[in-house]
Amino acid sequence: MKFKKSLMIISFCLLIINQSFSQANPQRKVLLEISTASWCGPCYTLNKELIPWLTENAEKCVVVKYQQDSYCTDDVAIRANYYGIQYIPTSNIDGMDQYIGDDHNYVINAVNNAYQKSADAEITGSFHVNETKIFIEGRVVPFISGEDYRIHISINERKTTGNHGSNGEKEFYHVCMKMLPDGQGETVSLSEGVPISFNYEYDMASTYVEEMDDLEVAIFVQHSSTKEVLNAAYLENAKAPAPKNIVAEQKETGDLNINIHWEKPDFFREIDGYNIYRDNIKINDQLITATHYADLVQDYGVKYCYVVTASSNGVEGYPAKDCAITMVDIPQPINVQAKQKEFNSLEMYSSWEMPETYLPIAGYHVYCNGARITETPITETYIEHAGISFKEYCYEIEAVVGEIKGSRSEKSCITLDGVSIYNVDQNQPVIYPNPVTDKIYIDSASDIEECKVYDLQGKLIYSHKGVIQEISAGKWDKGGYILLLYSNSNVIKKIIIKN
Repeated sequence: MKFKKSLMIISFCLLIINQSFSQANPQRKVLLEISTASWCGPCYTLNKELIPWLTENAEKCVVVKYQQDSYCTDDVAIRANYYGIQYIPTSNIDGMDQYIGDDHNYVINAVNNAYQKSADAEITGSFHVNETKIFIEGRVVPFISGEDYRIHISINERKTTGNHGSNGEKEFYHVCMKMLPDGQGETVSLSEGVPISFNYEYDMASTYVEEMDDLEVAIFVQHSSTKEVLNAAYLENAKAPAPKNIVAEQKETGDLNINIHWEKPDFFREIDGYNIYRDNIKINDQLITATHYADLVQDYGVKYCYVVTASSNGVEGYPAKDCAITMVDIPQPINVQAKQKEFNSLEMYSSWEMPETYLPIAGYHVYCNGARITETPITETYIEHAGISFKEYCYEIEAVVGEIKGSRSEKSCITLDGVSIYNVDQNQPVIYPNPVTDKIYIDSASDIEECKVYDLQGKLIYSHKGVIQEISAGKWDKGGYILLLYSNSNVIKKIIIKN
């Protein structure tokens, strides 16, 4: 009886051990390798139906697309030769099940069936990207022993668009860009329970990668001869996501303190702290452990842009960005005066003064009848303008500090006296063509002393002193212009139409 009882105890213990070992095995992820191309009609038929299902069932499989188009690589050719692929689309499910055709339901059923099998290896690891280089580390723990196995690493781009062709497909997913060490993989011997570690560094600058922050790393273990896949996995991205909901804001108007605050990103690793950059220059000496920061800046009216990154395990994460302008109340210009330059003149001027202020005034914008007539701030407190007889012109001025515009001054208005063309004889200039597309020609018996051209808002766009025979109007915007010619005390006004 004692012997039988011992056997029962030993059998029970073995049952517990076997159950524990089975429970420790991770869920299998099915390897789905698809050979496809952007010029292949059936490929588009397969992909447009399969991609939505793969997105909804991402936990079931690892996808590697071998593009037989402009993004084809030597590694892709090696894998195609390994599987003996002659027609596309061809789908290989866990290596051993090969299907040629565009029936997405066959592929889905094959993936679902393979998903029910237990995994024969555990694959873990991570990667991160720094500029054009990718750094990969991981390990494989096999649950079986054997020879002639290979570890394959495929660096994919999640979505590409630059390889579109003639089949109507515009976007391509899980596109293989590089395999490490190459398409042959790395040969290993497996011992049950004994981990195999791997580390790779590769510069992706020579590949077809479109966006370095759109990479994923697929790992799978495969028997070279039978093509059986023990398991597959995507590695975790060791680069933390961008902090969430970043806001940069001035503490209050007139204050040079900018407060930046954000929220911790969701990440599978511990966040050690944060780096913060102002206008691309790092401003913290040590990692910031809080999710807020106060920055004292130097100038008003300046747009300060901040980038915050999370750091985890020595790897700096993706950036979050926001900007703030140091606002300040800018005094209004005073003593604005609009006057006609002289009687019977179409020209006028506006002048103003600026009250004393500690602010660095960068210049002024001038508005005439509500429309701004200065493209960039002017530094003078005086501007010349031109108009049309018997029309009222009202001027407003605003001061500018950095990127901030102050409130406009009170209006100063003027109505021009009637202006006639006086002292003009039959030899007045001939101005042609009108309308004009390129050059305006001036044919005058008397010397032209000065020429000015204004747009219909009164802004001076051309001025010339001395003899003139032509004006280049090719770069002018379409519309009407006022041309003034001065000759021997005569003033000739002409409306020019630019086509």
